[in-house]
Amino acid sequence: MENDSNIPKGKRTDPGLYAKAKEAYEMWKAEPHNVKIIDVRTVEEFIFVGNPPMAWKIPVAIQSYKWNSEKRKYPMVPLADFVTRVKTVAKPDDTLMLMCRSGGRSAIAINMLAKEGYSNVYQIIDGFEGDIIEDQENVFIGKRMMNGWKNAGCPWSYELDREKLLVSDSQQYFTLKCKYEFEKKCSNFYWRYYDNLDFVCNNFIFSQDQGSKYYPKGNPDKWNCSLTPFLLAPIIDGHVQSKNLSEDFGIGTADFLKTLHGTFMMAAEVSKGKFFAAPLYIYTYNEIEKSIWTTDNGFSSVSANPSMKKSIFELKSGMRLRLNENLIVDPYVGFRYTYYYIFGSVNGIKNYSEINEKEYFFDPIFGIQAHYYFNPRFPIEFRADCGGFGVGSKFTWSVNLNGGYTVSPTTDLLIGFAALENQYENETSSGNAYGMTSLIYGINFGARFYLPQRFKDPLIFKK
Repeated sequence: MENDSNIPKGKRTDPGLYAKAKEAYEMWKAEPHNVKIIDVRTVEEFIFVGNPPMAWKIPVAIQSYKWNSEKRKYPMVPLADFVTRVKTVAKPDDTLMLMCRSGGRSAIAINMLAKEGYSNVYQIIDGFEGDIIEDQENVFIGKRMMNGWKNAGCPWSYELDREKLLVSDSQQYFTLKCKYEFEKKCSNFYWRYYDNLDFVCNNFIFSQDQGSKYYPKGNPDKWNCSLTPFLLAPIIDGHVQSKNLSEDFGIGTADFLKTLHGTFMMAAEVSKGKFFAAPLYIYTYNEIEKSIWTTDNGFSSVSANPSMKKSIFELKSGMRLRLNENLIVDPYVGFRYTYYYIFGSVNGIKNYSEINEKEYFFDPIFGIQAHYYFNPRFPIEFRADCGGFGVGSKFTWSVNLNGGYTVSPTTDLLIGFAALENQYENETSSGNAYGMTSLIYGINFGARFYLPQRFKDPLIFKK
């Protein structure tokens, strides 16, 4: 074991525990269940330089591919979730032995762990490759041929145990272009010897941007907004009862026509982490049955030509639960505000020539929605809720099922089925009932726009 005074400044750590590669291997061999070796180098190094088979491979940084003209090199980019990944395999009181190429990155990694309460962490000071030979007379001058895991005779291999590899969520796929260009230039015979490169290409991106990952609903670490206008081709069914005709003349309900003059829906959403909120607006305009009431003998009747405009505003919020890479579930609560306006002419009643009535009510709602991605570019969405319970209407419910296709990082196209029902009833001052029961259902077509745009992953948005 080495003491702190003999350690180069760049390799010193806060815990102050040090071991050479051979010593670290002997410690692990004596207690393989109690001592964990962690290699913090990059996946490229694990594959092409070699790696200790027993070590956990947990990169603390990735190699960027943006040239730094001042330092005259391609710099490393630290990974902020390094400690989080270590916590999945090691507790703060475990004995850990960390290594990198030659002791620089592992020192940084150990200090990150020390801040999180890991105290029994050793620095393998000579790393995996060892130190550079500086002897001018040595034929290996400038090469890492002195000490280190490989040079000390410790076991190592080019094979990569994927079960011991914990890469960061920030580490994304290498652009497929690197693989395709390589395949173009190499014969099939030559390519067979680079099977591991396929693994690299499918786990990293040619980018130094740690935030470059495609999330179908937007990056959960940032605020995301989406706006979705819908055109509906629905059927409307139900009945409506005029408050004034019910109060003054006892005239009952009238059925809706099955056709609409117009209908429109606009949905939006904001989200971050486990929170989301989503407003929704629906507008319908339809006519009502012309023949409203006829006397028992059929000699007298009241007729009208009314129309009804209805606006529904909904606001819901809840938790966004990412159960796995393919499934997101959102339980939510909210309210639904319904406003309807009946207007038109009336015939058959003396001194009564038109209807002009407005009514509105609020309903609490409780529901759940789910987003499933069997493919990152093919979303399936389901939503169902219910409410009212006498607070505003007697009962209200809605169901929505959409499928779609992701055209670009900013746009999804959607098609699906939607249904919404209100059962509203009230009383006039004389005790006569009036109200509305409305069921809208049918096919909807929409386009969802995301801001900020999602990452354009080359593996997902292939040319």
